[in-house]
Amino acid sequence: MTVVERLKNALGLGDRSEAADRRQHPRVQGPLLTLKFDGEKYKSLDWSLGGCRIRAPGGHFQLRQQLRGRIKIVGADGRGEFVAEIVRIDADGHVSLRWLELSPHIFAAMGR
Repeated sequence: MTVVERLKNALGLGDRSEAADRRQHPRVQGPLLTLKFDGEKYKSLDWSLGGCRIRAPGGHFQLRQQLRGRIKIVGADGRGEFVAEIVRIDADGHVSLRWLELSPHIFAAMGR
């Protein structure tokens, strides 16, 4: 069971049926997330409880690379630490991340 699944169960958010989409979690366009890692800040294009997509043109990222840093929900009381893995890099500079670890406080704030 992943960290996200354990947190969802602990917060009573588990076993919600989603649309016929392959995604386990619905995407959110806003509020934006700000991620800070490797001395840079990135804003989310969209996000879910499973991960997020950022714009990182010219970034020097690799598939399956793990990132560790700080995350904040812009305009809300949600901030904490994260660990994510890069699962897709698009030619248009979009990088998709999958959460491996999230601070419980930020996960709860994202679930609201």
